[in-house]
Amino acid sequence: MECPHCKKQYERETLLKHLMVCPDCGCHMRMDVPDRIAYIADKDTFEELDPTLRTMNPIQMAGYEEKVSAAEAKTSMNEAVVTGKCKIEGRDALLGVMSFDFLGGSMGSVVGERFVQGVRRAVADSC
Repeated sequence: MECPHCKKQYERETLLKHLMVCPDCGCHMRMDVPDRIAYIADKDTFEELDPTLRTMNPIQMAGYEEKVSAAEAKTSMNEAVVTGKCKIEGRDALLGVMSFDFLGGSMGSVVGERFVQGVRRAVADSC
C-alpha cells in the first residue's frame, strides 16, 4: 500500500500494526470496518447484529438504488454501519463501526435502526 502523503510503499500488515498511520510521515489513513472490528474486539468474538436489514428508498429519490449498489460493491457492506456483540478485554460489549466509504457514512433509516437496536440490546444485556 502507498502512503498518500509521502508515497512510501508498505505491506498492509505493517500499516495495520501502526493503526493505518504511516511510520515515516505520520499520515493517517482510513481503516476499513473489518480491520477496525479486529482491532477493537477480542479475537473471534464479534457477532454481527441485524445483518439482513437493508436500506430502501421510501421517498423514491432518483438514482438512489444505483448509489447504494455502487457503495455495496465498493465496500462489501450493505449499509454504512455494522453493529454487533463482542468482547473487549474479556468484557461483553456492543460495538458499532461506521464506514465513510459507504455513501459518506450517511445516516439513513437502517443506520438509525441498527444503532437503536444495538443500544437496546446493550441495555438489556447490561453491557
